[in-house]
Amino acid sequence: MDITTQRAAPTGVLHLRGLDGQRLYSTGPDGKPDLSKPVRIHFYSPGSAQQAEAEARATQRALKRMQENDGRPNPPTPEVRRLEAAEDLASVTHSLENLEYPPAEGAQGEALFRALYADADLGWLATQSATFISSWGNFKPSSATS
Repeated sequence: MDITTQRAAPTGVLHLRGLDGQRLYSTGPDGKPDLSKPVRIHFYSPGSAQQAEAEARATQRALKRMQENDGRPNPPTPEVRRLEAAEDLASVTHSLENLEYPPAEGAQGEALFRALYADADLGWLATQSATFISSWGNFKPSSATS
């Protein structure tokens, strides 16, 4: 078997699910979900340079905290952890599809992604995203969605 046929795709696509567990779609002019416009987030794969950088950043933060605490573990506050997680998720997000975030009006790219993931009331979105990117199976070459 040629194992290279099992390489991960460079990106994977998460079809977001709302709080009720249902897949999200953009709303059409009639106020109903437009099934041709899924609300999705595109992420860089676990093997990507973006993911490697995010992991290195997390390791550096943990080491710095330990150094500042005489070598003892020093977990961040919940607020700091949420902001760090938002930064990490933003750095591995490729793009958003049919998803708007009005509080960050005018922001684009990582700044927009960071604001979105840092919103405590949308914490489920960050959790869903982190779970998605942790599974290599979500990055099949055929660009499987979840």
